[in-house]
Amino acid sequence: MTAKQAARFLLPVLMVVLFAVVALPGQSRVLGYASPTSGNLIDSITVTNQVHFGRGIDVRFDAQVNGPVSEARSIFTALGNRSISSYAYPTVTTSPDGSSIVAEFTIDTGVRTYYPPGTEFEIRLELTGSNGATSLSDPVQVLYLDPTIQWHMLSEPGIPLDFYYYGFSESVAQRMADRVDSSWQQIAAALGLAPGSVERFRAIIYPNVDAATSAFPPTSAAATDGEYFGGFAMDRYGLFILGGPSPGTVIHEL
Repeated sequence: MTAKQAARFLLPVLMVVLFAVVALPGQSRVLGYASPTSGNLIDSITVTNQVHFGRGIDVRFDAQVNGPVSEARSIFTALGNRSISSYAYPTVTTSPDGSSIVAEFTIDTGVRTYYPPGTEFEIRLELTGSNGATSLSDPVQVLYLDPTIQWHMLSEPGIPLDFYYYGFSESVAQRMADRVDSSWQQIAAALGLAPGSVERFRAIIYPNVDAATSAFPPTSAAATDGEYFGGFAMDRYGLFILGGPSPGTVIHEL
């Protein structure tokens, strides 16, 4: 296979994923203070979330408004190379004087829809006033990770990867990143990839396969019978999940 053929084969996998600095999930964590992108019904918003890993993400908007609200919609997007926005009608509570509202909804992450750990969601609130005009808040981001785990993050500028890991030491993570860096430089040189030309992915690394199995995508018994799954690449969400800090598996999934 020539370098050009290899590039044609590999580059579709290396799709662009929007990356933002986000807070790790936790109990009632503040995601951000959003201002209105359009319209003047929304004065300001505080957005908080609570992750129930494997079940859902509870999201709450506390909004100051400039008039009566006739309809509210929560808009959320799982970012990646096929970002599709969805919406839900939140439960809305209005203050007695009508100057503020609380809108609450839940993103289903396990009952009907599977989202892998490390999925980054972009969340907005859209309000419609009594005159029919709409107002849309700025987006805020939440990173979907199990909040009962103390995650660590390692980011190496020479590799298009941000490592989220737990269950092994920082020195083990650094040695893994160093070996991945060495291999990645060879791959980038062979494909003629300029530094910074590949957008960053997230590597969600569990300490072993047993720990990662519950986070892997649903797989039929027929598929798993006699097979060993050490990781899954989820290019739709710009990430992959690994059951152990293996540099070779990181390069394979990348």
